Amino acid sequence: VVGVAGVMGAAIGSIGLRDLEPVTFLGLVTFQPTPVGLAAFGMLTVGTGLGLTLGLVAFVSKKYPNA
Repeated sequence: VVGVAGVMGAAIGSIGLRDLEPVTFLGLVTFQPTPVGLAAFGMLTVGTGLGLTLGLVAFVSKKYPNA
């Protein structure tokens, strides 16, 4: 899924739309609208979302074990 997000980001960046502005991830890192920048932004965003979700599932599964 993270790889697909990277490919889609690279595809959007390679189209060369003129109206794209730099994107910022959590106010910490700014990515330029280039194929590499948008691929990295997509991969970081999806990876963070999936990582947080996995961490939450792991936390809840340890807190409430099966009976």
